[in-house]
Amino acid sequence: MDSLLPSRHDAFRGVHGAWKATLSGIDAARKAGLGLQLQMTLTPQTLAEMGDLIRFSIELDARSLAVFFLVCTGRGQDTVDLAPE
Repeated sequence: MDSLLPSRHDAFRGVHGAWKATLSGIDAARKAGLGLQLQMTLTPQTLAEMGDLIRFSIELDARSLAVFFLVCTGRGQDTVDLAPE
């Protein structure tokens, strides 16, 4: 779950409908009684959403929220990474 905004999540993943598919996967895992871990890639565009994604994870009773930092290679080679500050 890279963004709570469908358009931002889909754009980052490069797949229209990825956000909706992610929510379907979350729902299926919860219905099956599986533990849930959310993962997000933190970017300058999603940094402001961090608090909302933490709250979303808590509401879902997720076991964890794993935060990844963008590796600027492949499709992400032209993407601006977060500054160390």
